[in-house]
Amino acid sequence: MKILAAICLLAASASAQVGQSGIVSPDGNNIQFTHDFAHSIILSGPSGIVTSDGKNLQLTGGQAALHAASPQAPQPVPQLVISRSVVGPSGIVSPAGNVQFTHEMVDDNVLVGPSGIVTKSGQNIQFNDQGLPRTKRSAGYVLPAGNLGHSGIVRADGTYEQFSHDFAHDILLMGPSGFVTKSGKNIQLTADLHRVKRDLKGPSGMILKDGTQVQFMTGETTVLLDGPSGLVLSDGTLVQRRAKRDLVGPSGMILKDGTQVQFKEGFATVVLDGPSGMLLSDGTLVQKRSKRNLVGPSGMITADGTPIQFPAHAEAVVTGPSGIVFSNGQNVQLP
Repeated sequence: MKILAAICLLAASASAQVGQSGIVSPDGNNIQFTHDFAHSIILSGPSGIVTSDGKNLQLTGGQAALHAASPQAPQPVPQLVISRSVVGPSGIVSPAGNVQFTHEMVDDNVLVGPSGIVTKSGQNIQFNDQGLPRTKRSAGYVLPAGNLGHSGIVRADGTYEQFSHDFAHDILLMGPSGFVTKSGKNIQLTADLHRVKRDLKGPSGMILKDGTQVQFMTGETTVLLDGPSGLVLSDGTLVQRRAKRDLVGPSGMILKDGTQVQFKEGFATVVLDGPSGMLLSDGTLVQKRSKRNLVGPSGMITADGTPIQFPAHAEAVVTGPSGIVFSNGQNVQLP
């Protein structure tokens, strides 16, 4: 019997014990309650003690962790012990900081679970991944280009993008120019709320943002250097980034804006290429033209494709980038 009693005493002292008169801890740092404090105790939990006079006692993280291994005492609401925080009926003990519930909050709690607390008043508390109450998040952004939220993007042109469950919960910070995520895979948005095009890399090759396909010479190739004009890969491959340029053939050429030029003689070459035009070896002068308005007798089509109908019996006297002056004195302002 003496051996059995010693074993029971040793097992009871393996964790901190909270009683009506004090706290017994395995490290020997016991706490003795006063007579008044002992008689004011209403509720004892794994994270602390609630008293009738409001002078509650919050346990430290070490005391709460020791007490979590002891037999569970009857509680008015279920208690939960999770890896990062200890949640009890009177508060939360966490390495990131303790949260002490008020007397009104304790009476309002109905159910404590891994994702939060359900209350009688309906003002439920949601926990984050650390077991602490989640702070209020931004409701989103309403922009001229569309609406931006934690679940997706609705653009002004009617297109939308629905986020996956993992990405929605990975969002740490959201703004009109992009998303910052917990995993570090940030997303940058364009002015019209589309994802910025970037290179797509796989195990055997990659597709550049301009659509160029690159096949790796060896497996698990990485990008050593990425610049505005090209890439240097770890297998020694050099990849050049190319913008739109003129296409020259033996009998003619196609400019980067789509203009077709027929050579007067075979195998003509470009002698001089400038911002406004080109001089060919056969003497041909080719003018580079940007999009401009197309004017007819009864109307015009602007550079952006907008049709404009002229007034009856009126001609366009002056046509400029900002408007049109007609022969009858009427002026039209272009958008």
